[in-house]
Amino acid sequence: MKPEARRIGVGEVLPGERGLEVAADLFLPDGMPSAALFCFPGGGLHRGYFDLAAEGRSFARALTARGLAVVTIDSLGWGESSRPRDGFALVPEVIAAANARAVEVLAGELEQRCPGLPRIGVGHSLGGLLAIVQQAEHESFDALVLLGVATGGLRSMLSDEELGYADRPEQARAELVRLARKRSGEAWFELPAVARAGAIFGFDADPAALAAMRRVACDVVSVPALFSMLPGSSAPWAARVRVPVFLGIGERDITGPPHEVVASFPTSRDVTLHVLPGTGHGHFAFPTCERLFERIAAWSGDVRQKVK
Repeated sequence: MKPEARRIGVGEVLPGERGLEVAADLFLPDGMPSAALFCFPGGGLHRGYFDLAAEGRSFARALTARGLAVVTIDSLGWGESSRPRDGFALVPEVIAAANARAVEVLAGELEQRCPGLPRIGVGHSLGGLLAIVQQAEHESFDALVLLGVATGGLRSMLSDEELGYADRPEQARAELVRLARKRSGEAWFELPAVARAGAIFGFDADPAALAAMRRVACDVVSVPALFSMLPGSSAPWAARVRVPVFLGIGERDITGPPHEVVASFPTSRDVTLHVLPGTGHGHFAFPTCERLFERIAAWSGDVRQKVK
C-alpha cells in the first residue's frame, strides 16, 4: 500500500507567515472505512512513527487492514512540515490552530470520498497533548485516542525554576516561551540518545522496530516539549474534552500510574483505559502492539454509536 502524500496550507496562523504548510499521508482501506483517524506523533518523531518499516509494527497499515482510514500528520514545525522563521512562536495554541486547519481540509477530502466518517484524533505523547489542546479549542474530532499521554509532566527533567510552575497552568503558560529559551537556547533540538533509549525504547522491545523508530527521528520543538514536561500545564484543556477518549498506556510508560490519568478528563462522557503489560513509551516497538491495534480498531469502529 502506497500512501497518498499531501501538503496542506494552514493560512497565516503566525503574523507575516503566509506560506506555512503541514505534511500528511493518507492511507485508505479497500472498502468503505468506518472512521477516519488523524494521527500526530510525539516529540522527536515524525509522522513515519505511525508507519514503522518493521513487520507488524505499522499502525497505519494495521488499522487500514481493519477497515479504517488513517491520516498521518507532521504538526507544524515537525518533520516535513514548515518551520516558521521564529520557532519559539510555536506555542501549543498556534500548533493546534494549524493542525485544526489541516484536519478540516483533509477531512473535507475524505468526506467527498466517504461521506459521514467520524473523525478521531490520535496522538502519541506530546502529539496527544497537542491533540487535546486542538480538541478543546477547535472541536476537530468526534473522539480521541491518546497513547502514552498524561497531564502530570516530567518533574525529574525540570530545573528548580521550572518546578516552581508545576500545577500552575496559567502562570506556566505565561512564562513558557521565556523558560524554553532559557532551557535550550534553540527552537529545535535533537533528543539525546540516552533519553530516547530510556523513555521510548525500554526493555523487551523488538530490535527491528527500534531500528525503524530511529529512522523516523526528527528534531524536537522546544516550546511544546517544555509544555509537555511542566506538570499540569495541559490540565485545563484536558478538562474541556467532552468527547469519548481511549487511553493506551504502557505498564512501563512515562505517564505515572495509568488509572490516575483517567481523572484528567472529568467532562468526557466515555473514557476507556487500556494498559499494555511490560510495555514502554514507544508502544509500537513492543509485542503488545497487535492487541493495541485490535482494541483501537474495535473502539474506533464503534465511535458512531458513542457520539450519538
